[in-house]
Amino acid sequence: MKYIIIKIFVIVTFFAAIFACKKTFIINTPYQVLDSSMAYLKIVHASPFFRRATGAQDTFNVFVGNIRLNNTPFLTYNGIFPNAVNPTSSSITNTYMAVPAGLQQFHFSIPGVLNQDSVQLFSFSKKLNPGSFYTLLITDSMLSKRDSSKIFIQDIFSTPLQGNISLRFIHAVLNDTAGKTVDVFSYARNATILTKITPDSATAFQTLGYNTGVIDTFYVTRSLATGQPSNTPLANRTILAKLPFATNTTGAAPQRVFTLYYKGDANTATGKKPRTIASYINQ
Repeated sequence: MKYIIIKIFVIVTFFAAIFACKKTFIINTPYQVLDSSMAYLKIVHASPFFRRATGAQDTFNVFVGNIRLNNTPFLTYNGIFPNAVNPTSSSITNTYMAVPAGLQQFHFSIPGVLNQDSVQLFSFSKKLNPGSFYTLLITDSMLSKRDSSKIFIQDIFSTPLQGNISLRFIHAVLNDTAGKTVDVFSYARNATILTKITPDSATAFQTLGYNTGVIDTFYVTRSLATGQPSNTPLANRTILAKLPFATNTTGAAPQRVFTLYYKGDANTATGKKPRTIASYINQ
């Protein structure tokens, strides 16, 4: 009897110690979608010259069939839906919206006073797989026939192991200097993590170690010229934009999945639509 009491005490003490520890945000399992028959979508507006590219105003709604996807009055430059900077929640509703799977007709419409679908600007079709995640990142190539230029891409990722994050990079600055590419430099690592990325392209997700005690800053730099060593320090690189990757501004936390995207007008670092780097949460 005494042995049983001691054993119970040890077990209770063990679990009490676990729950007394300070908790950090950890995702132990992949997303559990609410309805596996639906597809999941995020919309990001990163087209600084939307008016010039489409000949239409830069305030519009996005529909699939007759369903308006954005619940904000309309989308405009820098708009993102749904959007959440949330370091403590893994809810799918914070990062993607559920849309019907299968072949779907998307269209952009100028909102009217009474009718949100007053004037249709353009449309396209896209087949969405059930249970899959997608990003529609609107660029100045929105009218392109290629999904890679729209940019309409499937988000294929898995939950990183503890102590890691996963991220990818989308280059959406389409008026960048012809023939030039960019690198992504990590201040915490003092090294490039992605190299020679061309406009109108997206990298695959990759896993990186994440130290909660060190706030990283990601820099978009001009790719090194031929002959420059790969360990060229940041001070000797051409910096185009930077993003402090802090929890309270980006939701940075272990086992999160992110997209970094480079957007804006390549020819200016100031004004309403300067070249800049931003991020959003995939998981």
